[in-house]
This record gives sequence, C-alpha cells and structure tokens, in this order.
Amino acid sequence: MFKLRKEIKVSRLYGDMMLLDTRNGTCFNINKTGQIFWDELLSVNNEEEIIINISRKINRSSSELVNISLRHFKDELIKNDLVEI
Repeated sequence: MFKLRKEIKVSRLYGDMMLLDTRNGTCFNINKTGQIFWDELLSVNNEEEIIINISRKINRSSSELVNISLRHFKDELIKNDLVEI
C-alpha cells in the first residue's frame, strides 16, 4: 500500500482532484481514472485486489489493461516523489 508523503496536499473540488507538492509548488491534476487508481492504492494492500476493484469500477476493463495502466500510474507517483512505499 502506498502512503501519501506529508508534504503532498490533496484537494478535491467538484469532482476534480489536484495534488500539490508543497516542497516546490508543483501541481498535479488527476483525471477521473487516476482518482480511482489513487483511492485504491491508498486503501488496499493487495495489488491483485486493486486490479480487480479497478476493473469493476471502469466498465469491466480487462485486468491486463488495468495492470499496465496501474503500473504506469504508480511509476509516475514514485518518479515525482508523491508517495512513500
């Protein structure tokens, strides 16, 4: 399970989501699919369960496609130092 870094602030307003890195002022806009990934990554420990949950929430998307997209999303979070593993 990922943990949000304490320096990262999350704002949700009217269905939109933004992450603010208070260390450098960088903002990251998260789309609707990213919000689903975000919520699952921060609340579920088991990656297989995360993939199943996301597949169900996104029009029964294939597990393979969700896995690839999730891996890319996680890589971006790590690359931008937004989460702790």
